[in-house]
Amino acid sequence: MRKLLVKDLMTEKITVASTHHKFSQILDFFNLFNIRHLPVTDNDKVIGIISIRDMIKTMAESLQNNESVTMASLDAKFNAGNLMTPSPIAVTPETSLEEAIALLSNGGFHALPVIEADVIKGIITEHDMLMAYHKEKPAPMHYQINQSGFGI
Repeated sequence: MRKLLVKDLMTEKITVASTHHKFSQILDFFNLFNIRHLPVTDNDKVIGIISIRDMIKTMAESLQNNESVTMASLDAKFNAGNLMTPSPIAVTPETSLEEAIALLSNGGFHALPVIEADVIKGIITEHDMLMAYHKEKPAPMHYQINQSGFGI
């Protein structure tokens, strides 16, 4: 069996943010495009990444500090530039699936931007890897009642 590479599993059609995008715009990206990770770029170069968990954490911290959590107040206080995790760990399209899994298992994150020649080419997530495992796994055997040989 051929060794799987990141390019075999990555999502190539990606949504990205710029540092100026406001909190509400970022939430819209997550909802409209049904994503959980949003790379932040500057001229196609990845400078950070935001997860839906980062957004929830930000709202929870605001609530714990008794701050206003209206969309207007969150927009005034937060943008992609101050929400993102800067300089995320990234992989190339030629990175092996095993190496990508090792990187994700060592960190506190669930997605890796895919970069080639300093330009974002895609993203690979734990979900992509799980789906690859599911496709590679042999189908379970199905047993039927009244079939000879099963003693039923």
